[in-house]
Amino acid sequence: MAKALRRVSALVITLILLLGACQAGDTLRGLATDVSDFFYSLLPQQRAWQDPVGTERTDAGGNSEIEAPPSRHYYNRLSEAQKQAYEEILKAMPAFPQRIELPELDKEELAETVKAYSYDNPDRFNLGDSYTFLTQGKKRFLEPNYRFGKEEYEIALQKTQTAIETFMKVAPVNGSDFEKELAVHDYLTARVLYQSDGQPYEATAYGALVLGKASCEGYARAAKLLLEALGIESLLNTGNATNSGGTTQAHMWNCVKVDGQWYQLDVTWDDPGTDNGGVRRYDYFNLTDAELALTHAQRDELVKCTSTAANYFRYRGLYFNEYNTAAKNAVSAAVKNNVKEGNYQVELRFSSTQVLLDEYEKLISSTKGDIYRMLETAALASDVRLVTNEINYSLNEQLGIIRIIFRLKY
Repeated sequence: MAKALRRVSALVITLILLLGACQAGDTLRGLATDVSDFFYSLLPQQRAWQDPVGTERTDAGGNSEIEAPPSRHYYNRLSEAQKQAYEEILKAMPAFPQRIELPELDKEELAETVKAYSYDNPDRFNLGDSYTFLTQGKKRFLEPNYRFGKEEYEIALQKTQTAIETFMKVAPVNGSDFEKELAVHDYLTARVLYQSDGQPYEATAYGALVLGKASCEGYARAAKLLLEALGIESLLNTGNATNSGGTTQAHMWNCVKVDGQWYQLDVTWDDPGTDNGGVRRYDYFNLTDAELALTHAQRDELVKCTSTAANYFRYRGLYFNEYNTAAKNAVSAAVKNNVKEGNYQVELRFSSTQVLLDEYEKLISSTKGDIYRMLETAALASDVRLVTNEINYSLNEQLGIIRIIFRLKY
């Protein structure tokens, strides 16, 4: 008769994941085979890092080493023992094991390893938000808590794959890094409804891409999957975020590598929501660390984000140090182009809160503001029935952004 495993110590650990709401308010607001290989092999990808963790490479001198794909950012920060544990988890989880034997780690090291596994692999969403850590002498065991049953998970995984394939059919696969990222941003903000009611799917890419309901975790994990399907390197970032009402909450967003430079991207906070009339935002599209720090506190500095070149407003030529003649002409052209494309709004960013407050009145002041003449010109050029003497607008004073929303005549 086999002896039962004696549990010398047992500790139930909650993952360092995110609980509770993550949306900004007010104007801010396996399968039997390796799932990772299966999941990504079906994508029409341009990823240069699609090798599994622990790929052996040989240099010119014949020396071999284990090299991790650069998208495994959390894996790359682990110790050798933790990396071995990570690989064991990666290999075992698709089969829904009751217990996984791991190298000798303490509970803090294990927590960091499980977090790395979860954050690096948004396609692996069967792991729940807690697990049990067991020890017997020098042996360590992980007992996962599963978010879904095996059959339910396999169905969800297949549906998630189909959703990604659907996105790839309309994505700019041959576009620039900026265009690819913009497509991911717009796809998610147009199709996902923010939800944080404690449902198991909310913190997964499946929730965002298939069910269209997700918390900030779901948005960020889905964004990472879509970005990497397009060959854009991305990672999950966590910390706290404080909305315009002063409420601070745990939060997850992305860092994205565009044209060789890292940027902060918060798709959740750009989601239109119900408080903004369904109008998409780009306030948190490619910020620097310093700009993000106005509202977000990062838990760890994984990469440095200092470039401004791919910030949405700078890239679009809608970032101004002052509202002068050149700025007026740029805004007028943007209004005309947006109306022609059926986008009935324009967003501008000024270099500081003070510049925004000093200058925006010239645009919208009563009926003398420049925006009304711009609307008249745009309506005539596009033969669109616009209200040309009234607009709605909102300000993001922290980032110096004004969003002007046009109205249609009915």
